[in-house]
Amino acid sequence: MAKAVVALVAVHALKPTEIRRLLLADLDRSAGRLTIHRRYDRRIVYLDELSMKLLTE
Repeated sequence: MAKAVVALVAVHALKPTEIRRLLLADLDRSAGRLTIHRRYDRRIVYLDELSMKLLTE
């Protein structure tokens, strides 16, 4: 899981608070995207092949 966190920070520029708020339900495997919840809104991150592989291991 640590490799997945490094990939999310390095490749997709997620902040520590965004990482801490992640839930398994935020990962949409079929669409290859991750929903990031912020304080007042949310953002969709489209995952590259490596990030998707690391998150689904």
